[in-house]
Amino acid sequence: MQINVNELIPGCILTKDVEGKTSRPIIPKDTVIYRTHIDVLQAFRVKEVHISSKMANGENVEEAAKEYEQEQVEVRIDDEFREQYLDGVYKHQQMFKRWRNGFGIDLPAIREWFLPLLFKATATKQEILRLHHYTRQDEYMHHHSVSMGLIAGYLGQRLGLQQGEWIQVALGGLLSDCGMSSLPWDTLHKTGALTERELKEIYQHPVYSYRMVEDLTAMNKKVKLAVLQHHERLDGSGYPLGVRQDKIQFYSQIIAVSDVYHAMTSERPYRKKQSPFKVIEEIQKEQFGKYDLRVTKVLTNDLTNISIGTTVKLSNDEFADIVFIDSATPTHPMVRLHHSDVLISLKDEGLNVKEVY
Repeated sequence: MQINVNELIPGCILTKDVEGKTSRPIIPKDTVIYRTHIDVLQAFRVKEVHISSKMANGENVEEAAKEYEQEQVEVRIDDEFREQYLDGVYKHQQMFKRWRNGFGIDLPAIREWFLPLLFKATATKQEILRLHHYTRQDEYMHHHSVSMGLIAGYLGQRLGLQQGEWIQVALGGLLSDCGMSSLPWDTLHKTGALTERELKEIYQHPVYSYRMVEDLTAMNKKVKLAVLQHHERLDGSGYPLGVRQDKIQFYSQIIAVSDVYHAMTSERPYRKKQSPFKVIEEIQKEQFGKYDLRVTKVLTNDLTNISIGTTVKLSNDEFADIVFIDSATPTHPMVRLHHSDVLISLKDEGLNVKEVY
């Protein structure tokens, strides 16, 4: 079949040589086309080429073209979101500097840049659950605050809160660590183990955060309390007050799960990141009883529902694609290995997901 070069997609197979002005073809027949070949053809101003009706992977060309077009749209959307997100991280850095210099929280100014980002994030489930891929160690605190706000808003929405409420929860997540601006610079930027004194300082940051949001008239009381309690745990093992389940505001649990999920999936100066599946497994098992099951269930379900077809690296460093997730064992999916095309159950093989791509 003959096709315009501008309609070529990676994976097509040439069935005729692409002739140039010399005795040798620009690209010989039977070549599998990649992006670089398309660039070459366009540079030589080739208008049309002859290709097989089947792709290199056996797929029909017309169907593959439709899928490729959709993928490119998604890539553009992803790029737009990433740029908007990184701009939000930069704005948080600027706010944080002002807080360290004694300025208060300008909530109207925050809403102006944060809400458009929040609305875009909550409309794109995939982006919410892979925010950790954007995190940089040297800017971790600012990435963490923005991501905590976005994840908290998303979870609030998925839990059925009214829009005004989940927006409030998102703002609470964003500002939960604003009290870090009151801590000594050395403590904030230390890469090694913290001393007992430094840990005590860190444990006070929810109190400092609460004091900074306490007089914000546009933030409701439940969210202010959630800012204070976002490190409290249902079993009483949290801080700064060590209160138990009946004393903990539900919104604080939404922020708490957002906090731990992003923290554990991100690369930090003093701790290696873990895969989302590993984090969910730890929350379900090792930290069972600390978090509200309603919140963790939403996070688990949404993570597993978007993961079919996702490429992952396994704990044995092999690459595979997720093909099936059993709701009974969501953190150990069935995968197809790249090198052999064999299907395996991670649970049966004693493997887990090391990284999600």
